[in-house]
Amino acid sequence: MLESAVSQALAPSAAPSSQRSSRLQAIAAGIGLVLLLGACFWVRGMLLRSDVANRDFVAYWTTGRLLALHQNPYDQAAIFQIEKSHGATAAHAMVMRNPPWALVMAVPLGWFDAPTAGLLWLIAIIAAGLGSLQLVRPPGLKAIPLILIFFAPVLICVETEQMSLFVLLGLALFASLEQKRPFWAGAALTLVLLKPHVLLIFLMILALDLWRGRKLRVFAGFLAGFAAANLASLALDHAVWHEYFASMRQERVQDYFYPNLANLCRLTMGGRLVWPLAIPGVIAACWALGYWWKHRNGWNWSAQLPLIAAVSVFVAPYSYPYDNVLFWPMVLAAWPRASRPARAVLVVLNLGAIAVTLHASNVGSPLYLWTAPAWMVWCVYVGWREKSAGTVQAATQLTVTSA
Repeated sequence: MLESAVSQALAPSAAPSSQRSSRLQAIAAGIGLVLLLGACFWVRGMLLRSDVANRDFVAYWTTGRLLALHQNPYDQAAIFQIEKSHGATAAHAMVMRNPPWALVMAVPLGWFDAPTAGLLWLIAIIAAGLGSLQLVRPPGLKAIPLILIFFAPVLICVETEQMSLFVLLGLALFASLEQKRPFWAGAALTLVLLKPHVLLIFLMILALDLWRGRKLRVFAGFLAGFAAANLASLALDHAVWHEYFASMRQERVQDYFYPNLANLCRLTMGGRLVWPLAIPGVIAACWALGYWWKHRNGWNWSAQLPLIAAVSVFVAPYSYPYDNVLFWPMVLAAWPRASRPARAVLVVLNLGAIAVTLHASNVGSPLYLWTAPAWMVWCVYVGWREKSAGTVQAATQLTVTSA
């Protein structure tokens, strides 16, 4: 039922293209840029804040600083010293937890002072968000409503200056290039691997699709991009992998609380065991295998990506509210088919999530636990409602024809 309902919601719909619609898209993109920039000022006034060392961005900047000096980018003592010298008030170092191949994103930041690097990073994040929005927008969505531009996870991601919008851009580039430019589609997967832990289901289905379709050019592009990112990090720090694993053992990320479905399962079983974190992922993996097998002959990443990306982040054991930007393609695909009451519900849910952002002290707050299930349930409901309406209409037409 879930599969058919969501598939119905994500089914492509034809829409004529014209020069006029292209101009409207360009205007919408410009308006979106202005609005999203305004949102950055409004949510927390980031650019007006002088405490750059107390934002999540500082983890990327200190990492870039250390790499530029060919030092250990995961050295918590050195990171903490740099952050404190720039006014950080946290009691511990803010360390970049992304794997070594993601360090190439942080290197350019180390060439600038913290405020300048922060501004450039913010511009890059917004550009990634706008680029993703244009690439994943379904054909039936002529003008993007404000509610979808101001999608709460996107605002949270911009406000916290996290990498999740780069991951979404990688997904969007892969889906749009996979048919015509397979090598570059594979290279775009390097961006996806900035946060592989939130896309385990996607990576599993991707591996099956590449193997079955013998998509060697996609695989070659992926290897080229992945190897280049790793070699760049190793060139700057030969011991980077050893240092990364040592840092992760010291961080003990498995002991943290994350406001997601996997940690909710863990809490219901006492909160001390680690294995309950895998329960949603195992269930989703079984479903995804069945879904892929059923649609394997006509598999199309442009059509199937929104669902697979949403399911992946929904069951990820290690994720934060800003990672829910991966629901954006699914919400965009469902919006044109949603009824007015359903759209009103999404507006309320979105405002509620923004209110939580303004109220919660950090992105790890339990107040965010309801947000990812809300986005998933809304999309599933839209698909189920459309499927039910289509079934009733087909039955009515059959009755009239028989009469």
